[in-house]
Amino acid sequence: MQDNFTPDVIEQLISFLDGELSPEENAATDKLIQEDAAVKERFENLVAARSAIKTEGLRQRISRLHQQYYPEIAVAQTAEKETAKVIKPSFGNSTKIILRIAAVFIFAVAGYAVYEYSTTNNESVYADNFIKYQLPVSRGESQSQQSIDSLFSANNFSGVIEVFKIITDKNQKDCFLAALASLETGDSQSAIDDLKNVQQLNSNSPKKYFEQETDYYLALAYIKAGNIEEAQKQLNMIKANKQHMFYQKASEISSTKLGILKMKE
Repeated sequence: MQDNFTPDVIEQLISFLDGELSPEENAATDKLIQEDAAVKERFENLVAARSAIKTEGLRQRISRLHQQYYPEIAVAQTAEKETAKVIKPSFGNSTKIILRIAAVFIFAVAGYAVYEYSTTNNESVYADNFIKYQLPVSRGESQSQQSIDSLFSANNFSGVIEVFKIITDKNQKDCFLAALASLETGDSQSAIDDLKNVQQLNSNSPKKYFEQETDYYLALAYIKAGNIEEAQKQLNMIKANKQHMFYQKASEISSTKLGILKMKE
């Protein structure tokens, strides 16, 4: 798999999508997708193209053409190498297949690209990847902490923000919950500021609280705020550590959609 764009790799990804691989092949392909950025991008494109083709009712037609495509091309290329004659343009079987495949894929990809571009925005990418945080039950905390905890657990996010404002000695948990409350109420910039405060407090403390949670929600806050470059930095940092609790979620955020958001900035 040295060449990410060979027919063999594409066939393997299609078989992976269709559930036709053995358990060992399935695991190896999944690992390749997660570890190879180029393969992952091609896989995302195949998923998207298949969805668009299915929507247009073209999937079976593509499948029939696909079965004929590689053998016909190989025959056509061999014939070209073995003859020195000038071959006049014709509409033989191989040419028809090539043209039909090209037409269908151009239509599907172009249609998908327009659809994806028009429907992808900061809010949609944020919403697709947001995970509602479940606060664990804690004991022996101050009255203000109990208050902000109970308000957050009751989904009273405006109340969380109001209580947070009057807390004089804010800790990591206070800042983290206030940040999530701001995300829930649509104030992405306040969320970014509070999550950065969590990072600052952790940097000055021997004990780290909400460290990895902050990494992921800060990336989402940047996406919501439209700062895609900073979001990508956060996501890349998470994906560089396979032990990170949000490694899988960060890896699932579409690089294609992030690219669209950057184009729209």
